[in-house]
Amino acid sequence: QALFEGGFAGGKGLSVKLLGPDDPRLEGQQAAAFDSATNTAYINVALKDTEGRLLHEALGHGLLRSHVENKQNIFQTINGLLTPEQIDAAKVDYAKAILGKNPDEAKVNQYIEYHNNQDPYWVHEELFAESIAHALRGQDLLAGAKVILGRPGRKTFFKNEDVKNVIFGEQMQNLAFEEFQALKDFKPGIDETVERGTKLKKDMAGKHPGFVLDNEPNGTKGND
Repeated sequence: QALFEGGFAGGKGLSVKLLGPDDPRLEGQQAAAFDSATNTAYINVALKDTEGRLLHEALGHGLLRSHVENKQNIFQTINGLLTPEQIDAAKVDYAKAILGKNPDEAKVNQYIEYHNNQDPYWVHEELFAESIAHALRGQDLLAGAKVILGRPGRKTFFKNEDVKNVIFGEQMQNLAFEEFQALKDFKPGIDETVERGTKLKKDMAGKHPGFVLDNEPNGTKGND
């Protein structure tokens, strides 16, 4: 919560609520949720993987709604790493994880259609939040305090192997670090109107939409 101090519109911060299994603020056996209207992360502590859920919801979804959010870069990066078919597979995996064991196809499609109509990039947010849940394990938060939480190994509710490879891949992990560092560097009352950009590095050449390497007529690359 200290990380997000003054980090949202109106100088508001983050709230984290740890809930029991029957709390009405979570649907059934829902593991966690983020309420963007109140900047509140709700975590069901009765289920496994509470630590991973905490990072996914509080840091992942919180970052995407804070003053330091850089959604355009995040969404472009994901679209450059996954095909439309792979993104559709990620939507199916997520819907099945939310709807419970063996949901019928009609319910899965209905869930996906509803969320597509609400926000065409909804699964991109979930993919980024999953990358946060893994990338920050063991990293410094504030004043030397380290994240001892987070997901070990390749544990995730996304089952598609191509999708998992992207979540755990170097580009998404680096992106997660970059966004987290922007949050750590944020100065309330000063940085609210500063437009975020992306620091392009050598190893991003040809891998980021803003660092293309096109062949020019004279034989050089577009970024030479």
